[in-house]
Amino acid sequence: MVGSCVAAMPFIKMIPTSVLWGYFAFMAIESLPGNQFWERILLLLTAPSRRYKVLEQAHASFVETVPFKIIVLFTVFQTCYLLVCFGITWIPIAGVLFPLLIMLLVPARQYLLPKFFKGAHLQELDAAEYEEATGLPY
Repeated sequence: MVGSCVAAMPFIKMIPTSVLWGYFAFMAIESLPGNQFWERILLLLTAPSRRYKVLEQAHASFVETVPFKIIVLFTVFQTCYLLVCFGITWIPIAGVLFPLLIMLLVPARQYLLPKFFKGAHLQELDAAEYEEATGLPY
């Protein structure tokens, strides 16, 4: 397998980098629907007067069980951590710390987040797989 990759290198080098960037951008955009983080960001950007529409469609169960303020705080925490991880990769010397930041996610989830959020809320917001509730008729 490794040998075939080495043999394919001349062909891979012929692919323009803009094509690769476009492919990766396409894959990233295609993976957004169904991503809980993305759904929470869209919920934050939804006008308060139109949030009831979210409940009419299929939605994540945390929308019904977790207060909106907690959803906002958790999403802001995740966004800040994402920006720190992304920002540190642009600093040449500090970029080697990126794996450390990823490893710190486990202790942060186990020890830091329970100090700010209730366990039941964390269970809903940070589930590996979450239930999808059906829309409520109004």
